[in-house]
Amino acid sequence: MLLFLFVLFAYILSTSYGQGQSSQFNEWTYNNYPSPFKNPEACRRPEPSFICDPNEILLARQDQVNIVLKKIFNDTDVPCYDDTGIKKSGYVVMIALMNKINRTFSSSYTDNTRAIHTEAAWFSYYVGETWHRDICDENVVILYSKEDGVLYTSTQSLARKKLSDDKVALVNLRNGHYFRSKNRDKILRGLLKVAEAYKLVLEGGNV
Repeated sequence: MLLFLFVLFAYILSTSYGQGQSSQFNEWTYNNYPSPFKNPEACRRPEPSFICDPNEILLARQDQVNIVLKKIFNDTDVPCYDDTGIKKSGYVVMIALMNKINRTFSSSYTDNTRAIHTEAAWFSYYVGETWHRDICDENVVILYSKEDGVLYTSTQSLARKKLSDDKVALVNLRNGHYFRSKNRDKILRGLLKVAEAYKLVLEGGNV
């Protein structure tokens, strides 16, 4: 099922999952989820990076995804300048992985799909605003919540000029099947496919 909320796109998966990997939290709120830039250890990262995986959904495979995200930042061109007149670096694509999103904004909802969509919207918005806050609005956030069965992408205004809602929807629809399994290799392949497709679009290509 496809659900749209303003500039945000969610791919809701129909598969239900059991208990995920252990961590301090199995359910996360937007304000207790760590930043891979400020607190990489809590994200199971050895150094600041573009991916946070506190429940170790990917384990050591995180590096493979982070390499693609770094390439996006290094290889793309953002048409924006900072306050000193220096041209900005590339688009910032970040990934937040978790077992489950805590019902913070939708505890009274009776429609579970609507509830998941609402939580993913707020969660990804907060990540985009706090992990890498910038005047250019060049952030893209990919959120995957395993037990909720949701793959979600939000884009800020400058990134959306290239990575439109329609393109995000197409990429997520093509790759949503990788996320229906608890298999780490499939989840990894799905994240790589999505990140590589976004890279192509942000470089000026098409999907």
